[in-house]
Amino acid sequence: MGTNNFKEQIKPFFWVEHESTVSVCLNVGEYKTEIFQSRVHFIGVTPGCAEDIMLTFLWLDEDDRSTIHLFQLVRNPGKCNASDDKSVRYYDNDDWPAHAPVGMWLEYGLVNDFMREWCLRKEQLKNGEISEDEYFEWKINWPATSSKVDYNGKDDKKCSYQWRKK
Repeated sequence: MGTNNFKEQIKPFFWVEHESTVSVCLNVGEYKTEIFQSRVHFIGVTPGCAEDIMLTFLWLDEDDRSTIHLFQLVRNPGKCNASDDKSVRYYDNDDWPAHAPVGMWLEYGLVNDFMREWCLRKEQLKNGEISEDEYFEWKINWPATSSKVDYNGKDDKKCSYQWRKK
């Protein structure tokens, strides 16, 4: 296959060569419905569903591990609706960016469950409990590697695909 034919075959994506890697990119506004629909065919998830949201996050993380930082929020035992203050505070240190980050929560129970597990996997990687290879294996085979993690971070370790090395 010639270079021109390759460029035509991957449209609307385009190929960018870097010093030691390559990227397959897509211009803003060109993410067409048929591309979303192809995800349904290849990985069996419906665009916009909980699994699709997670796969998007997981691939952003794979592209640049320093992009997404996860942490479990802890409920403040104070009165509910006692204040209109919606700010969440953090201790400024080297783990945070120079500018105040923007936070977000999703009121989508299944996505929250998936995010809780992902938060645990990133912590396990950071603490050396799992290797880079195991973390990648977990992501690349997700959601088959997914297991239930409770609010205390306890993993039931029941998944349909065994991703951890024994």
